[in-house]
Amino acid sequence: MNHIVSGTDVSNPVGNQVPVSTIPRLWLVAITVLVFPLLKYGLSNSTDNGAFSSLGIILALFAGIYAYRGIAELGAARKLLLGFSLIALATIIGAVSAPPSMALMAVANVLLIGLAAGTVGWRSLKDHSQSRLYVIGLAIVFAGGFVMYQSSWSMLIFGFNAMGADMLQNMRPALISSGFSEVQAVEWIEQMTRSLALLARLLPSITLMYLAMQYSLGFLWFMSLGVSQSSASGSLRPFTAWKMPFALMPVLIVILAARLMGGESVKLVSDNLLAMLSVWYCVGGLALVQYGLKRLRINVGVKIAVYVLILLSGLFGYFVLVLAAFVDSFADWRKRLAVSDLDKKE
Repeated sequence: MNHIVSGTDVSNPVGNQVPVSTIPRLWLVAITVLVFPLLKYGLSNSTDNGAFSSLGIILALFAGIYAYRGIAELGAARKLLLGFSLIALATIIGAVSAPPSMALMAVANVLLIGLAAGTVGWRSLKDHSQSRLYVIGLAIVFAGGFVMYQSSWSMLIFGFNAMGADMLQNMRPALISSGFSEVQAVEWIEQMTRSLALLARLLPSITLMYLAMQYSLGFLWFMSLGVSQSSASGSLRPFTAWKMPFALMPVLIVILAARLMGGESVKLVSDNLLAMLSVWYCVGGLALVQYGLKRLRINVGVKIAVYVLILLSGLFGYFVLVLAAFVDSFADWRKRLAVSDLDKKE
């Protein structure tokens, strides 16, 4: 995500080192990093109790976010030995606590957190571009995610389709007994079959976007702290200034061309790449909406109503936000409005 409206980054003087006093309690960072693999690969897979498994997954989500923040701050403080030690111990814990079939996944997950967060923290002291800093960490996360999941994607897709088919077949008698006609039940099942097939097709992007979401929230948490103010990248840009870069246009053209002209495997990859990119464009669209509401000085009640309407509009609203951010990537409406305001003042 490009956080700069004008197209150039604003830099702060480079600090030699982040003060240790600004780092969150080191013991809390250490516990979170070490507990993360236990929660995600130990607790969530060690019991047949669905409630405990769900609890492990939820706690692992937040632990991962905090781990990204904590390791990034250790990197910014140049506490490399401590960071390496924590990641090494967490890797061992993940390999031991995870089921044998998931040991490699657990190790890769811990390593990608350490490498992505540590790189972001280390480079934050000298890299003037928040966008570049974010993309570097994101690339590491995606590379690690590919190592984690690529061998299991085909199995996940097959299993999801099989489970969906069984579930829908069992629902047919229930729909008819609840008042649906035979034709209505068949139509509903066909519609749900298409929806589940699409969801199964996008499972690779869903698994990668889970990792990207965790990293992104940890990155934002790290960049929003006072620690980053002494770094070259500066403090976090306001949400209203976020925009998608025009540089993505050639990438989109290549993906769309591959989608139109490639075989089934190429189309599958293209669909997942487009799905992932659309999430960032959606965020860019929301930034545009927030900018417009702020510019018009809309009160909080109306803002809430606008976002509720966007939420209720479902896929239509999602595509509108994506399209708005795509057009803004080359139209740069906020820059145009800023220039217009400046001309009016003069």
